[in-house]
Amino acid sequence: MDLQTNYLGLNLPNPFIVGASPLVYDTDTAMRLEDAGAAAIVMHSLFEEQLLRGHIRGFPDSDGTENYLADEAREFPLHADAYVEHLGHLKKRLSIPVIASLNGLSEGTWTEYARLCADAGADAIELNFFFFPADMYESSSEMEERALYLIRAIVQQTSVPLSLKLSPFFTSLPHFLRHAEGAGAQGAVLFNRFFQPELDPSGPSWSPEIGVSSPDELRLRLNWMATLYGRSQMDFALSGGIHSHLDAIRAIMAGADAIQVVSRILREGPESLYTLLADVRLWMEANLYEDIGQLRGVASFLNVDHPEAHARASYFQLLKNWKS
Repeated sequence: MDLQTNYLGLNLPNPFIVGASPLVYDTDTAMRLEDAGAAAIVMHSLFEEQLLRGHIRGFPDSDGTENYLADEAREFPLHADAYVEHLGHLKKRLSIPVIASLNGLSEGTWTEYARLCADAGADAIELNFFFFPADMYESSSEMEERALYLIRAIVQQTSVPLSLKLSPFFTSLPHFLRHAEGAGAQGAVLFNRFFQPELDPSGPSWSPEIGVSSPDELRLRLNWMATLYGRSQMDFALSGGIHSHLDAIRAIMAGADAIQVVSRILREGPESLYTLLADVRLWMEANLYEDIGQLRGVASFLNVDHPEAHARASYFQLLKNWKS
């Protein structure tokens, strides 16, 4: 059973990558993930606020005043320099690729730390584009151009592959990806999960809520993956909603080159990745698939002449068949 895949120029024994998460804080846990079959791991994100060494804005207190976190170490397990050092340590202990993750949107010292991560042995860099469009005077095109500028700057400073972890909230995601590819990005991850704060009406006050993903989140990702498959030279990874082997099979059928898993592992432990891989192999054998390449893109919209019309027809059919 051949599960080999290629992602960002990396030849991987299978498509399962451990996505950015606290799972890599501990080297022993990272080694357990490798033993369980992880093809690669993504470091937890190094945040722009850490690079700028400024205060990190928190949520408003009940009286409306802002909280500021004066000591960034209270919120982040590794400051910027320690992040690079830990990356190098993981590279020495693991035989699988290690992908650095940078989270932000302004240039600042991004290019410097992208280079330092590459020098420390990062096999690729994942730019986690976490931006919130709250400025009424900045257009979507201006925001996207800032992202493209950052891509170009990092590509010029490093020689390792660059991938983009994106949200689905683009006016035209395919258009942006075409320009991102032209700027030098080699891959994209669909999609980032935004941890939305919870409003407590008794305060009232806001507090961050962190939760694991749900299989229900997979549908949005599958539709975009099927839409983008074959229309770009970029590699695509699916992230969010992978909890079973059937979820993984669906992702590959939609066109994913790689699959990032986090929530299942957080819930069930690193060894659950071994079970996930075994179940995929069993399913492929039962359905007479010998190569993962036979699965990739078979359910994509590549051969659909008008994907938009197809999507609207599917929506109409859903409403037509709805039973209350």
